[in-house]
Amino acid sequence: MLVLNKEEFINCKKSDTICVYGCGNSINDLKEHDFNILNKFDSVGFNWFCKSLIPTTFYLIREQANIPERVAIGETVEDLVSGLISCSKTCLIVHSIKLKHVFHYDKNLHLFKHHGIILNEVRKKSVREFCNFDLFNDGIVHGKCTLVNVLHICYYLGYKRVLFVGVDLYDSRYFWTKSIRHNMLKKKISIKNVHPTTRDTVNAVQDFLKYYPDVKLYTYNKKSTLSKYIGVFNEQI
Repeated sequence: MLVLNKEEFINCKKSDTICVYGCGNSINDLKEHDFNILNKFDSVGFNWFCKSLIPTTFYLIREQANIPERVAIGETVEDLVSGLISCSKTCLIVHSIKLKHVFHYDKNLHLFKHHGIILNEVRKKSVREFCNFDLFNDGIVHGKCTLVNVLHICYYLGYKRVLFVGVDLYDSRYFWTKSIRHNMLKKKISIKNVHPTTRDTVNAVQDFLKYYPDVKLYTYNKKSTLSKYIGVFNEQI
């Protein structure tokens, strides 16, 4: 991976709006018309969104690993790398994580032919503290869900609008599989149950609204649980 400096990273931003792509099943409902709209904006993917093969401006890589439960359902380091091959122009944002049990992507940058940055992690901090931490000098804030990290990136880059796409929450389906994931099985959650990160996601969004009111938040999926807290996007906005 070609490592960018701060100025080069900031210059990857081309829009005042960024699409935050989640992994909810509504990703499968997106049509050509939807992409004609969404492709006008910058975008960021994370976790296993790479399985969609949809190119994004940025992609957050944190701790996907080759643990046995994930290997069985195609969630390996190799799967992540192959999923990003078709997105060669994407700027990778790679976490440098000190946890022992994870795969350390920051030590294996040779796997990627992309450009990107490596960020340290600020743990156990909240959304309200985004303004106190510079991504390059201090690190990226990690909260109770990965969306906190993503929102810190959106705040740091100065986006005026954040549009959540595929952040459904009303059930636990993922766009790439009809099977229940191993982490759901452990918690005895079915695909019909609300997503286990719902409370943490909603809390992060509400905190963001409270502390950074100048940034407008929208959901693209009008059925998303987030529609109870933020506006539903339309082309006139």
